[in-house]
Amino acid sequence: MKKDEIFDDEFEMENKKMNFENDIPVKAKETPVTPGTLQMKVVRPKKLSEATEIADSLRAGQTIVLNLDDMTDIAARRILDYIAGVIYAINGKIERPADRTFLLTPAGIKVATQED
Repeated sequence: MKKDEIFDDEFEMENKKMNFENDIPVKAKETPVTPGTLQMKVVRPKKLSEATEIADSLRAGQTIVLNLDDMTDIAARRILDYIAGVIYAINGKIERPADRTFLLTPAGIKVATQED
């Protein structure tokens, strides 16, 4: 068991890469956005305490591109779990366009894809 300095608890740590493939996508009611009204923010957190800033931005209606490359696997999993809860609470959506990069959208934002 190792001690987590941030949350002051103990946890088991396995020496293997995190697998984000099995994450459950969040469904949201989608509506088109009028051009010129979308605000997007790119975030590369380095510590877990930045999760609340990301949550506040989502609650304010901003779309977030979350890049977790600068975080350890365990910290990345924790921040992603926290943000998934926020996304659920605001009826938003999480998409994964690349490894360790996530597109976080609040309710009512539709993201156009090549399939659309």
